[in-house]
Amino acid sequence: MSRVALLCNGSEQIGVQCLAASLKAHGHDVRLFLDPSVLNDKVVFNFESGEKIFSMRRELVGAVARWKPELIGISTVTITYPWARDLGEKLKAALPEIPIVVGGPHAMLVPDRILSEPFFDMVCIGEGEQALTEIADNLAAKTFNPSVENIWFKRGGDMIRNPLRNLHEDLDSLPFPDRSIFEPYLNMRDSLLTISQRGCIYHCSYCSHNALKEKYRGKGRYVRRKSPARFIEELRYFKARYDYEFVRIYDDVFTYDLGWLEEFTPLYRKHIDRPFFC
Repeated sequence: MSRVALLCNGSEQIGVQCLAASLKAHGHDVRLFLDPSVLNDKVVFNFESGEKIFSMRRELVGAVARWKPELIGISTVTITYPWARDLGEKLKAALPEIPIVVGGPHAMLVPDRILSEPFFDMVCIGEGEQALTEIADNLAAKTFNPSVENIWFKRGGDMIRNPLRNLHEDLDSLPFPDRSIFEPYLNMRDSLLTISQRGCIYHCSYCSHNALKEKYRGKGRYVRRKSPARFIEELRYFKARYDYEFVRIYDDVFTYDLGWLEEFTPLYRKHIDRPFFC
């Protein structure tokens, strides 16, 4: 078993929940350290001078150090990368022997830039569930596997660039996202944040999906979706746990497949029957 600290900022993030679920399914100990980024979460507020007054990064680094993880994972998008960079530098100063891996859309698209930072040890260039789990497995076994797909890392003065693994096409086979990691920080009963699919059917030039589709060409279906029955099963599981009042479905395009919706709609009305946003 490895102790894995996951860090993100702002609010609830499904990608981090998926990583935690995969790691826990393989017996690893996972803890989330959430930076609320008060007044500068890059989504609702962007008041940088005010954030410096309320910054909790020093406390966050102290909490991670006291927990003594064996692996640290930081999730970032482009707009939050300055936060990730500052936090990574502080974490490496406090825990110099603990490897730090960076993931998320920004890391996937500019991995060389991430690894050019002296305080980052690894970058995940694709979907992270299997890759991060393999790293944690290796740490638990006290072995070193230099060929984990989806992972680039530093070794001495060299940069090891492992290949991109195929996309995980069967979303029904993945465990439910682990929302419990956010329970110490957020009220999980107000609403359920969820997705039924990965990928997007469109090719908007300004969107990261456009670049990621090219990167994943030949690596499997880019747009993948849970079956209606599996998605309803997930919604029912979290309804029983949290009795949420509202569902937030954050698919890039939820309504593109009318056949899927015709199967999903009566199941949703029967088993969930809560207002939803998509």
